[in-house]
Amino acid sequence: MFTIKGEMGIMTIKEAAKKLHVEAHVLRYWEDELKLDIKRNAQGHRYYDDRDIRLFESVKAMKEEGLMLKDIRNAIIRAKRAKSEEDALDSTEEKNEGNAQTIDCAKTAQEETDNEDKPCKPEANIKRTSSVELRPVHTRMDEDKDSMLERMQKMVGDEDKVVDFKQAQLQSVMNRVIATALRENKDIITTSIKEEVTADVMRQFDAVMREKEEREEARYRRLDTVLREIQQANAEVAATKTKKGIFKKHR
Repeated sequence: MFTIKGEMGIMTIKEAAKKLHVEAHVLRYWEDELKLDIKRNAQGHRYYDDRDIRLFESVKAMKEEGLMLKDIRNAIIRAKRAKSEEDALDSTEEKNEGNAQTIDCAKTAQEETDNEDKPCKPEANIKRTSSVELRPVHTRMDEDKDSMLERMQKMVGDEDKVVDFKQAQLQSVMNRVIATALRENKDIITTSIKEEVTADVMRQFDAVMREKEEREEARYRRLDTVLREIQQANAEVAATKTKKGIFKKHR
């Protein structure tokens, strides 16, 4: 841990990566892909404060939820645009308030001619200007980051809700379509199922019959072989007896 310009809580990229449980090159990759404005010291080394860490924690969480870096980048752009529009609106309102105070001041100057030498300075405007000038630059940047991060998380959450709602709607429509199709085509489906079942039963029956025929044919082949062997044995016995009878006659 090191300090820069007297500020505490500043981390190197290695320390930030360790805190976020990622590799240092992942932080550099996210910075490049998301076009993040990461501060650097006089030597050009990156350094991260607590708000940078929270931003990267949100990016990591959205990555784990399955969001692509392109989607996260778009969310950051929308958050920045919304912040710019809000700042512009605040600036316009502040300017209008200043103009109104200037008009009131002019009216007061006209009514109080004895105070012409005193410059009319709206205290509220002076106080606001002084407050802006005294605020450190890094504090305004941190507040902008927090505001942008909140908007980005809200936008991503809203998009997830929209996606879930659309998926639920699509599922409901599909269920109704399937139910209607089943009702309207009940007879056709029933007939088709019967035909398929009948055809399947017939195929199975044919297979069983073929198997039975093959077994019977094999059995008959074995019987035929046995019968031929018996006939051959009987013929050999008969031939032997004939030879013996002829031999006795000659004697």
